This record gives sequence, structure tokens and C-alpha cells, in this order.
Amino acid sequence: MKAGPVLGAVTAVPGVVVIGEGSFVIVIDAKSNQTLFRFQDTNKGSTFFGAASISNGMLFIGNMDDNLYALGL
Repeated sequence: MKAGPVLGAVTAVPGVVVIGEGSFVIVIDAKSNQTLFRFQDTNKGSTFFGAASISNGMLFIGNMDDNLYALGL
């Protein structure tokens, strides 16, 4: 992942690792290292800059384009 800066943008919960970097959000199985989910924001100026939060099966992550994304897992 080389689309943008990574500044502590990794979230880990039991069994899952979430990485937000550049225009991508990627969810990885912590045990098998397989990609479970991949999202790319194609809006101009999109940068996922901070760590995600996970609650009740939803992933929340802010973006520098002034949007908060809520993605179902």
C-alpha cells in the first residue's frame, strides 16, 4: 500500500486487522492474512488518515474529504 501516508491508521480487534491508507480501507483476517474486505474511495482528494473504529459489525472511518464512512462487515 503506497497510496498515501500511514499515521497510526491500523486497528486490530480479535481476529481482524483494519488498515486505512490513502484512498483505501482494507480488512484482513488476523490469522490467515487473507483480505476480507477492500474499499477504495475514488473521490478526488480522498485520504483515509486515521484509525477505524468497529462497533456492532460496522466499521467507521473518517476521510480527509470531510466524510465519515460506515461500512458493514
